[in-house]
Amino acid sequence: MTRNEVVMRAREFIDVPFVYQGRNRNGTDCAGLLVQVAGNWMTVKDFTAYRRRFKDVDVLLNIVEDHCVKVCNGTGGYMRLSDGQVLVFMIRGLLPHLAIVTGTEWMIHAYQLLGAVKETRVNQEWLSQVHSVWDFKGIE
Repeated sequence: MTRNEVVMRAREFIDVPFVYQGRNRNGTDCAGLLVQVAGNWMTVKDFTAYRRRFKDVDVLLNIVEDHCVKVCNGTGGYMRLSDGQVLVFMIRGLLPHLAIVTGTEWMIHAYQLLGAVKETRVNQEWLSQVHSVWDFKGIE
């Protein structure tokens, strides 16, 4: 799979409604988006028994680790992002969140506050909350 294929697949989900633990085009959450994008190229391992608000990022990281390889921890507020990378955020230090990079300053994510999967700018506020950056396994 190429970085461009990851981005194209993620963009197919734009405007799909946010549904907590959703895993299809009727609704998805941030982990569901990652699993559905990965499902085009690999056998996916999924887990939906996570709570809506949890401090233990390890539960969400298990989903990411099954499909990705870590590039780095955090960003120091800035780093050059590559298309198709997966960002793991800790929003306000409490709520894990995932997004797929679609350009040096853009990401696609299923975010409850937006109500759907959207492509939004990766601004300084988002960058300051990055927990880690990942590449899908086997990405070219």
